[in-house]
Amino acid sequence: MAYNNGGRPTSGWSWGEEMPAEENQFSYSGPYRYYFEGVFRESFPTYALRVETANKDRTTVFYFFAGNFCKLIVEVTSDSYRNNHTFEEACKKAGIPHLRFYHDHHGWWNTRSYVVARVRSALNG
Repeated sequence: MAYNNGGRPTSGWSWGEEMPAEENQFSYSGPYRYYFEGVFRESFPTYALRVETANKDRTTVFYFFAGNFCKLIVEVTSDSYRNNHTFEEACKKAGIPHLRFYHDHHGWWNTRSYVVARVRSALNG
């Protein structure tokens, strides 16, 4: 994989003008919520997953549980909520790791490997 000067993989892994060949949110044949839920359940089967919607169904929130403990909260939201950090701040106060993905940001594909890598890093962090 090639990297740019910022240390991020170059266009094609999960962002850029051309859709990557790898499975991604936009090549999936259903709503974004089910794409992410499937990736999470298949890639992290040892965690119990709770799913909720927020922001008039523009945001889906995934809670990863190990036993009775929430280990990670993943927010998949609209790019129009980019400046809304309510969930992030609540997670920080509770000491729970938080990730955010945008389901409608131009050029961001949310490839399976990208999503799994970010979630794995947050869970192992």
